[in-house]
Amino acid sequence: MKVLCNGCSYTWRTNQRFRQDKIRWPELLENKFPQHEFTNLAHLGAGNFYIKESSIDYLKNNKVDHVLIMWSGFSRYDIEVTQEQYDILNTGKKYRCKSSHNLWVSSGVTPEHGRIGVTTNLT
Repeated sequence: MKVLCNGCSYTWRTNQRFRQDKIRWPELLENKFPQHEFTNLAHLGAGNFYIKESSIDYLKNNKVDHVLIMWSGFSRYDIEVTQEQYDILNTGKKYRCKSSHNLWVSSGVTPEHGRIGVTTNLT
């Protein structure tokens, strides 16, 4: 069985250098059901628009049996950007995302914090 997982940092793989402190729910499922194939598109700081669009984009070209999404907070915002905008926003922080052919920038936090950062795609 093939399973697609997506979300923000609560879904992002913890074997990345930023989050080795806690195991996340997709990894718990992978450990409990090793016979299944899991794909995780989650990104640190991702907002719901990125989560929705990257999931749809993945499903256009890949057959899966189940889709499991942990939606982000409603106060997060993310936008699709051009390559030039993506490069300009490379601030060395965490909340810059790539899906298979789209580039995204996410607030990663509530708007009142006003931070934007950088990450790379894990897929």
